[in-house]
Amino acid sequence: MEMPHPEKSVETKDRVTLLEEMVKRISQQTNLLMKEAFGVESFLQDDGRLDTEKYMERAHLSRSEYGEHLEYIKSCERVFAQKSQFARDNKAQIDAGQVGRKELKEKWEEEERNSAGKQMELLTMALFHKFFSEDFIVVRSSTYDDYKNKMDLLLINKETGAVICAFDDFTGDKEGRAAKKKGASINDIVRSGGASLRYGFCVTKEEGGRKKLTEKELTHLPIFQMQTSAKEFQQLFMSLVLNPNKKPTGREVEIMKEIIKQMQKQCEEFEGISPNDEVLENINLAWDSFNQMEVMVGRLKVGGG
Repeated sequence: MEMPHPEKSVETKDRVTLLEEMVKRISQQTNLLMKEAFGVESFLQDDGRLDTEKYMERAHLSRSEYGEHLEYIKSCERVFAQKSQFARDNKAQIDAGQVGRKELKEKWEEEERNSAGKQMELLTMALFHKFFSEDFIVVRSSTYDDYKNKMDLLLINKETGAVICAFDDFTGDKEGRAAKKKGASINDIVRSGGASLRYGFCVTKEEGGRKKLTEKELTHLPIFQMQTSAKEFQQLFMSLVLNPNKKPTGREVEIMKEIIKQMQKQCEEFEGISPNDEVLENINLAWDSFNQMEVMVGRLKVGGG
């Protein structure tokens, strides 16, 4: 039987479906690793996000607090739907009651699923997983922390326990006004004591060297901004989809080096503006992890592309 050729798959399936299938495979691999390493079941959902229902049970989060988080998510998504392109294009029909709340939400979900920003979230997770899954736990944040605390990606150093929170800034212009505005917003968070991660977790070493994963809220965290251009977005999509389980390509290595360099530079900037000792400690832990990543990438033998 002839195996399907990757290029043919790209032609017959839409981009988003390919990305979702790739992230589903990564999530399944991560769940197996988490069960083996920490005895944790159902760590991630198929979309790469933390399974907050299982998290709630393991962390003994109260049902009432969890319910409040779900209501917060619903409230945010109602606002997002009201600001969607579909809502702007069909304002008269919506005002006349001809478009219901359910249809409005479904149209927003479709827009969100097909947005470049959402696709970049999936690509970034896949990229970090490809490079660092042996040494870092790579996950998408919970929906609650995405909306509430503006976090997309979580990286947890399996050896040191350092927690790195980041968001994808896909503006198409790394030096543009929007990118600088987001950078200023991050600096404000660091100055004011750092960000919180409600659905957080950490890795610690117990007696005998065994590692333990503890699920708990984390505070005083810096947030790092990962900027990607439209050209890099296209290159990452093609290389990760066509070359998902092989060695990183030369272009993937170049993009990863640039991302690491961006975050190292942000560590320098954060150290100069944070008055909080706990934030500074987390900045230094993150900096050590970025330096570790830099060494790991430098040692790689790249594949084609």
